[in-house]
Amino acid sequence: GWGLSLTTDDLAKFAQLLLQHGQWNGQQILPTDYLAEATVKQADNSMNEEPDWKQGYGYQFWISRHGYRGDGASGQLAVILEDQELCIAVTSCLSNMQNLLNVFWDELIPYLKSEPLPEEPEAYRELQEYIADLKIQPQAGRVTGKPVNACFRFQENPAGIRQCDVSFGENCCSLSFLTSHGPEQLRAGFGHFEYSVLQLTDTRPHRVAAYAVWLNSSELEIYSFICDGIYRDIWTINFSDPEEPLKNRTVCGCFRPTKPRLQAIPAQ
Repeated sequence: GWGLSLTTDDLAKFAQLLLQHGQWNGQQILPTDYLAEATVKQADNSMNEEPDWKQGYGYQFWISRHGYRGDGASGQLAVILEDQELCIAVTSCLSNMQNLLNVFWDELIPYLKSEPLPEEPEAYRELQEYIADLKIQPQAGRVTGKPVNACFRFQENPAGIRQCDVSFGENCCSLSFLTSHGPEQLRAGFGHFEYSVLQLTDTRPHRVAAYAVWLNSSELEIYSFICDGIYRDIWTINFSDPEEPLKNRTVCGCFRPTKPRLQAIPAQ
């Protein structure tokens, strides 16, 4: 079945609602008897290999080694730890979710205290400032390539993408696509994000954030993150490869409606 599409903040509120047994501001939003059944083992999944995928399955909730969780593909988690009066919300793009849960069990739970800690206003202020400044930083390139404007044509593909022009500006680059539904442009910054609206292989346009990095003097890689989804596209342009100069791949695209792997050849 399908689940919820939430921001990280809203997912945290949903997790808090579960931790409070379905109550919010004194109002019972979810029935307590339903949650009591939904969050305990109703089906056996001991045949799975990973330890947090073999503890049992409730009604749309996985039982974990500690507590239970709502679990979405590629690392969307609402983890509920009733014994510790704690909930954790995660939005991510991961291929191994067990590793993330291991971090919680190994690095967080052992350090939780049953008694309140003494107040430290200065430390709390520093923590709030640190949290407010958190952001995803673009990868920094170790080399500087030689910008070359180029044009590539795609082989016939289900997405109807015909051509891509690569161009460079001040501290940024662009991939300009010619598609069956019109022109589109993906902008990427060097050391910073550039934002575009792109459809390409998807069924509707998405806002994307992208940055570019040189792998070597003639090979460029562009990372394009879907702002309202979990997946990202990686475009690799090798200006010295006459056979396969431009190709792409998708990370965490298991639920993407269409995801053809695109390859291009230099335009004649």
